[in-house]
Amino acid sequence: MVVPPTVRRGVFSAGLALVLVASAAACSSDRGALSAPASVPATGSGVPQGTGARAIDSVAMVGDSITVRSEDALADGFSSLGLDVRAIDAASGRRMTAEAGGDGTGLSAIAALAAADPPDLWVIALGSNDVYQYDTADEYREQIVTLLNALPADAPIVWVDTYLADDPARSDEFNQALRDTLAFRGTSTVADWAAVAPADGVLSDGIHPSDQGTQQFADVVINAVEPWMAG
Repeated sequence: MVVPPTVRRGVFSAGLALVLVASAAACSSDRGALSAPASVPATGSGVPQGTGARAIDSVAMVGDSITVRSEDALADGFSSLGLDVRAIDAASGRRMTAEAGGDGTGLSAIAALAAADPPDLWVIALGSNDVYQYDTADEYREQIVTLLNALPADAPIVWVDTYLADDPARSDEFNQALRDTLAFRGTSTVADWAAVAPADGVLSDGIHPSDQGTQQFADVVINAVEPWMAG
């Protein structure tokens, strides 16, 4: 079952380490080759570590229809932080690496942006359309790693987690795989949409933000991005 498109545009174990290292070895050295775990918060809380002297002046976001609905609020929020918004590339039904419509995959969108005008910081809001497509956490991690390997290895990343009201357990499984993988990568944090989405009035259909929820989704993203500005 794929999350229905409604709007267009837009623990840690040795086994996990082996999966990620194998994936990293297959990619080029100047893209998202995963390294040993870094001291970076995996929950989006606190000021991220590991930015060093890097100035965060620009941002790009790649997402699905949840992002589409909040695009205006997101653009305003990024601008309020003084960020140059290189792109908010969102499309209904978009999956991480598998084609699901005419707007391409998250992987292809990231590759195009990285080749053209890469930002200082990336925001990824993908996974909702992948939740029902895989059976194990390892399969989720493989998809996440494939997407991460299209990004510069040291690029700061904020990834928005998932929430599906009809199956929060499956969402949680994906979200845990996401946190495990990003903690391994380092220089990454999670924007915790799943902590906000269940509240009354936030979702219109159990998946997508309501009119009220679009601003709340944007707030979750902006609140996760802002600590990077202090790096």
